[in-house]
Amino acid sequence: MLAQLSGAFSWWGADAVVVEAGGVGYLVFLSQRGKERLKARQEGEVVTLPVALVVREDALDLYGFANREEREMFLLLLSVPGVGPKSALSILAVAEPVALQQAVLEENPAFFTKVSGIGRKMAQKIILELKSRILSFSSAEARSAPVGSSLHEEVAAALRSLGYSAQEARDAVAALPPDREADFPHLLREALRNLGKKAV
Repeated sequence: MLAQLSGAFSWWGADAVVVEAGGVGYLVFLSQRGKERLKARQEGEVVTLPVALVVREDALDLYGFANREEREMFLLLLSVPGVGPKSALSILAVAEPVALQQAVLEENPAFFTKVSGIGRKMAQKIILELKSRILSFSSAEARSAPVGSSLHEEVAAALRSLGYSAQEARDAVAALPPDREADFPHLLREALRNLGKKAV
């Protein structure tokens, strides 16, 4: 699967660019943040874009993103039945991948219904489909922490894997209550709530 494309770019309409690599011009449809990133560059400049190839019955489409995290979230959204590339890009335009992950973990359907075309039923479906995958990813990252880490340290490692800085992770974990009965998913959700309150 294509993951990255490097080459000189030129604009092709409002939502796409052509990236020339190896004598071939690849048409790449851009996420909102991908467009913002390239608008700051000179046309003809060599760029490197994270990309995802979407295979359909009648087309092979390339999508480009501002960073790797955006690409990974796009692919996660596509794994939800009923969510196509257009809907996935619309969801990505609402917020950064970290905020989308937080909305899933906090089971907040209102976050997704802000997107045109996403009703409450689909929002709940997105949360149901993605929650276990995000928790599994976070748990795996946490387990890579040094042996002997406390549960709070594992939560901090998971927050860093979701894109938060080390300081943000430490602050969020420091605000957690010393609940000896709490499990990893519960503490991770509480830490994400702490981060959400801090942002407000």
